Amino acid sequence: MKPCNIESNLAVEKSDSYLKLAGSMKIARKELGSIGEDLAERCLSLDKYKILRRNFRTRFGEIDIIACKDGMLFFFEVKTRKSDSFGFAEEAVNRLKKIRIVNTAFRFINENQSFRHMDMSFLLIAIQAGGGDVSVKMVPMN
Repeated sequence: MKPCNIESNLAVEKSDSYLKLAGSMKIARKELGSIGEDLAERCLSLDKYKILRRNFRTRFGEIDIIACKDGMLFFFEVKTRKSDSFGFAEEAVNRLKKIRIVNTAFRFINENQSFRHMDMSFLLIAIQAGGGDVSVKMVPMN
């Protein structure tokens, strides 16, 4: 799977979300997460993913974005960082979080039987901002 390159897409680059993330202004943690999810959703849509749900919550946990493409079901965790002070976005998902995501995904499939025969993929969308730049990477969650 190729990474989404939002730098080359003017529709994303000029969005308020992108400008807030790329800029030096302080952003509250909850807003930062929402901005990251907005950018991730926009990026996925541009890459022809069909967004099925956002912020699917159960007692097991939450999945940020559920989408499908080419007959496959994707479960995305989105992590956004304004700097690398607390590590990189792709380092933020531990073993317990992965287990919660898988359990939540099975709950989604149980509630939406039409998806039960589709292959599944679990991916992290790592959004890293710094120095006026924003990078978006898709990383498999193994």
